Amino acid sequence: MVEVETSVLVNQPIKKVFDFVTTPENDAQWYIGVESRDHTPDEPSGVGSTSMSTIRFLGVPMEVVWEVIEYEPPTKIKVKTIEGAVTVEAGYTFEAVGESQTKVSVHGEADVGRVFSLADPLVERMAQRQWEASFENLKDVLES
Repeated sequence: MVEVETSVLVNQPIKKVFDFVTTPENDAQWYIGVESRDHTPDEPSGVGSTSMSTIRFLGVPMEVVWEVIEYEPPTKIKVKTIEGAVTVEAGYTFEAVGESQTKVSVHGEADVGRVFSLADPLVERMAQRQWEASFENLKDVLES
């Protein structure tokens, strides 16, 4: 099992950050490795809603379908894969810091054994770096 955890402080109000991060179509703008992500048509955002991603990790392209399993605007969202080569569960939390800053944190767990024959520690380090760089991208996108 691979686990990652990181956070970033974004100089924007919590609602703006939450709305941006929880809109699947925005993922390709900030998350490294997401080539596209689309919300399932005719489905409202919230628990049970789904989206499909085309992602690339360690050079391997994959398509996965995500389902929202927890949704508490503007402080929390948790998603898990329901289709695809990897099993992932990721929970994001959003915390207002003053009136115009938001701390965004993520804790993710993945079972990547079916796709990567590498040792979990190497995959975990690479995933951690990818999340950290993605969160820096998120900060840059939202603050520009």
